[in-house]
Amino acid sequence: MNRQYIFWNLLLVGWLVSSLSVSAQSPKSRALPAQKPASAVAQRPAPKPLTKPKVPTLSKADSIRLARLRVEEQRIGYAKKLFRSEKYAKAFPLLARYRRSEVFDAQARLYLGKCYLKPLNAKLPNPTEAVRYLKMAAKSAKTKTESVMTLGQLYLNGTQGLAPDVNQAVLYLRQAEAAQNLQAAYLLGQLVFYGTAGIPKDEPQGIQYLEKAANAGLTEAQWTLATIYTQGTPTFPKNIKQAKVWYQKVAQARQSKLANSL
Repeated sequence: MNRQYIFWNLLLVGWLVSSLSVSAQSPKSRALPAQKPASAVAQRPAPKPLTKPKVPTLSKADSIRLARLRVEEQRIGYAKKLFRSEKYAKAFPLLARYRRSEVFDAQARLYLGKCYLKPLNAKLPNPTEAVRYLKMAAKSAKTKTESVMTLGQLYLNGTQGLAPDVNQAVLYLRQAEAAQNLQAAYLLGQLVFYGTAGIPKDEPQGIQYLEKAANAGLTEAQWTLATIYTQGTPTFPKNIKQAKVWYQKVAQARQSKLANSL
């Protein structure tokens, strides 16, 4: 009997221990992690409201000025289009009218300067005004080459109201030649080779200018070289072989031009 009593007591103790172990592992009995107080939670900054950029308000005077400049720009653009179409008589009054405008650009000055060299009315040509506007246009990289080339030819040949000035012509032609203008190289070649109008004579340099233009296809330079090599000078010997080369180039250029015109 004592053995049975002990057996049942042991069985009861084992059952109690087992029940306590299961209860300890139950999710309900697990301790929940401590929660931070609401004050400790970081608060996100509220987004800033979107604001439209402020557009500067133009005064009435500024609005009128901008509207006027837009109209002037359109009229000047139309005048330049007329000039490029060789309608100089129609282009000149517009260019002259807006010559003091804020939007009167370098190209407009170049065209106005050229118009002043044409006999478009009783007061033209006016070389003084032409030179003034051509010099202004020469200050811009966009129109410098054409402006200095026009000035060089103007001073070289002269015109009504402006006597020729070869020194000034050479000054501007050198600037045009430096910008790879072939006509300027051709004119300089002649002036320097022959020593025209007091220009220091330098036959080798003159030949260099002429060959630069001739090798680039300028027929006038090719013909001049052929003539020089055919005739020679007291200090520059003839060279018939070279003369033939340049005469052939002139003939080829003329044949090509004739074929293209058919």
